[in-house]
Amino acid sequence: METKIQSFDHNIGNFVRVLVGIGQTIDGKFVFDVPQQFTSYFIADDPGRVNPMTGEVLKAPITDYTDLLAMGNGNVTIENLWSIIDRIKARS
Repeated sequence: METKIQSFDHNIGNFVRVLVGIGQTIDGKFVFDVPQQFTSYFIADDPGRVNPMTGEVLKAPITDYTDLLAMGNGNVTIENLWSIIDRIKARS
């Protein structure tokens, strides 16, 4: 069983949505299992949260989208998508 990116949508300047599915390589070609439920990952930035009264950081900022674009000099690549997906999974 292997995991592959089925597709991704890039809303330029905002986010990337990635669909990941499982399958297997048959005769040298990857085939997604049918039926299956794809896992969706949403790659975007989040400014974080700060307590306005104390300045305490309640939630650290997330820069996944900015980092994704920086990795590929503005281009989205499959390898860089996996790097960010791994980061998202580690936070969960």
